[in-house]
Amino acid sequence: MNQEILDNASPAALRNAPFIADALEDYISEKETILEIASGTGYHSFFLADRYSNTYWQPSEKDENSFNIIEDLYRRFKQPNLHPPLHIHSEEENWINKNIDAILCCNMIHISPISSTFGLFEGAKRYLSADQYLFLYGPFKIGGEHTSESNKLFDESLKARDTRWGVRDINELEKIGKSNQVSLIKKIPLPANNLILIFAKLP
Repeated sequence: MNQEILDNASPAALRNAPFIADALEDYISEKETILEIASGTGYHSFFLADRYSNTYWQPSEKDENSFNIIEDLYRRFKQPNLHPPLHIHSEEENWINKNIDAILCCNMIHISPISSTFGLFEGAKRYLSADQYLFLYGPFKIGGEHTSESNKLFDESLKARDTRWGVRDINELEKIGKSNQVSLIKKIPLPANNLILIFAKLP
């Protein structure tokens, strides 16, 4: 992978991308198109497109600066299975005008208002077909409890920055999912007290 793509990635993205890729292996198939919501500077999409060269990856971002970085990197370091980035805000209704087979969202829902989480699940309801997946990566609470002291401190730091932010509870996400026809089918533990949550669209 080009060094400039690596240089624009956050340290967290550099660390967690291989583990995310491993976790998705059993849930993505050849020729599928996976839409990433809140791609940041695009490292996950570039990495996953490189790792899974027989699938198609669609990065997206609402932040203008981050979007411009993805667009510039895409233009200069094109990969045949990576689509140009889209402007998408999870709370907006019209995301994309082509079919997708799965949605990936990493480290967004704890650094955005809960309305963004509702929008994400509503988008999954609109765009996914039966048995297709919504993948969420990040730190989560379970039954109101943090899974580690470090996550508890992280949650406190988020809320100090913005009272609308915070580590979300899996039980709450399951309720939001149920109201949007997606069901949690798998929790995959990953390093640094993070999880991949896999939701499947109901028939």
